[in-house]
Amino acid sequence: MIDRHPAVPRQLRTIVRRAALAVLASASLAACTGYRARPAPAPSANTLVAKRARVTRTDGAPLELVNAIVRGDTLHGTLERPGGPPAAVALADIRTFEAREPRHALTTAMVLVGTALVTAFALAIAFDTHNT
Repeated sequence: MIDRHPAVPRQLRTIVRRAALAVLASASLAACTGYRARPAPAPSANTLVAKRARVTRTDGAPLELVNAIVRGDTLHGTLERPGGPPAAVALADIRTFEAREPRHALTTAMVLVGTALVTAFALAIAFDTHNT
């Protein structure tokens, strides 16, 4: 195999690639979603309103629901994690409703910043290795 970059050791290139993947993956995962206030769901029959939702009841009690589904006049889901205990709250008892939604602009910005940092890091290593 012909080494296309003999000035930069293979092991160093591997480290840079792994670092790049780690930075890009963590940046994109961290910024992918966020909670956004939405109107409380309307009564309906078996309608999925959010894969993840935060609800504050009129008595101030907070709930975090997974797979929030409206059945009639009640919001059903599981608490905090898939497979968690079931929970239900009457729609009339909901003070605030927030659904987890994608945050495209922030995700894009984080990926671009991560890419710039990894590129600068790789160039600094290549330049330093080339000059030694």
